[in-house]
Order: sequence, then structure tokens, then C-alpha cells
Amino acid sequence: LVCEGWTIALFGGLEDITLQPNESRTVEIGFQAPDEYNGAVDIRLRVFANGAQVRMQTIDVGASIDWQRNGTVQLLNDPCQSLLPGTSCGAQISVENTGNAVDSFSFEVVQSPEFVDVELMTSPAEIGPYSMTEIDLLTITANTSAYAFETGDVVVNIKLLNTNTIIGSVRVPVKIAPVIQWIFTDVVEDIDGQGRLSIAMTLRNEGNTPDGLLVQLQ
Repeated sequence: LVCEGWTIALFGGLEDITLQPNESRTVEIGFQAPDEYNGAVDIRLRVFANGAQVRMQTIDVGASIDWQRNGTVQLLNDPCQSLLPGTSCGAQISVENTGNAVDSFSFEVVQSPEFVDVELMTSPAEIGPYSMTEIDLLTITANTSAYAFETGDVVVNIKLLNTNTIIGSVRVPVKIAPVIQWIFTDVVEDIDGQGRLSIAMTLRNEGNTPDGLLVQLQ
């Protein structure tokens, strides 16, 4: 029997099987759902003995589609622990659809440090039931003015598409690496009337961390 996309079958209902007094047997009803996320079907089963249709018994049975939506997420790499100013790193994740139907998942950045720019690299992903996929999630770029040893986390929520249901979050730690760079300018040499040599210069710290110099006279 096919009804509104559902296929219903009767197993063990053979009419040529004779039951003796006080004997019983089991009849099974099978339902095959259509390829849809929602729906239900109800049928009525009629049971009667040949020649005694007036003693007919009926029972109503039904089935409904149970769409289970869920998933898991895991961070696959940790590439941003030594990020130089002006450079970028990328994070990868794996997402598994633990539901029982094809489903789509969306991604949202909910937290990021002020010293980086974050760009999502993916659009909503469609994943089959009980399947897993690896995704290039985002790119993190350190600001050129980021100070050394600044730390923070970029947090991304993974949701069921078109819902507020969060199946998991990934936290990507970020740490700015130090840059040591000095510039020496305006070097001036002078010998006074007594033959004493004086040397003056301007030093500029072009690095991204407080630094110092050891000056030696030889």
C-alpha cells in the first residue's frame, strides 16, 4: 500500500494459515517513510475470520517521522600560537552530523581579541547523516600594531541552520610573537678643542615589545 509517499506493508498476514482454538500468531506492519523531514500516516487494520465478517475487529496504527538533529565539532589544528604582526593563520575543524537525516550547519564568530581581524572561510555546510567532513573554518590576521605576547581566543559557535541550537563551539588560541628591531639614526661625531671624541645617535625601537640595549665602550 502506498499512501501520500508512505509505503505500508503487511507481514505474516497470510490468509491460508489456519489457527486452531486458543492458538495465536503475530502480524507485523511495516512503514517506510518518504524522503521528508516531517510527516505522519495512520491506517486501520481489519481482522475477521472467513465466513464471520460480522465479528470483524479493527485496530488503528500509525507512524511519524522522527527527525533527530545533532552534531559534534572538533578543532583539528592550533596554528596561531606564534603569530607575527601583519601575518595570518588558518584554523580547520571537523564537523560530524550525528542526526538521522541530511542536515546543514552554520558558523558564527562570537568572540575575538581586539588585536586581530577574523574572516570566516566557509558558508553553511550540508552533511549527510552519520557523516563527518573537514572544513577550513577561518583566517586570523594579526594587526600590524599588535604587541608581543598578547593573548586571546577566537570562539566560533556551530549551529543547526536556521535555528539557535548550538551543537558545539571551537576556541582558537592566539598569541603574538615578539619582533626585535632597532633603528640607529642621526649619528654625529665631534672632536672638541681638547681632542675629546663625542659620539651621539638616536635609537628607535621598531619592534613590538619593550626592549633595551647594552652599550659598551671599547
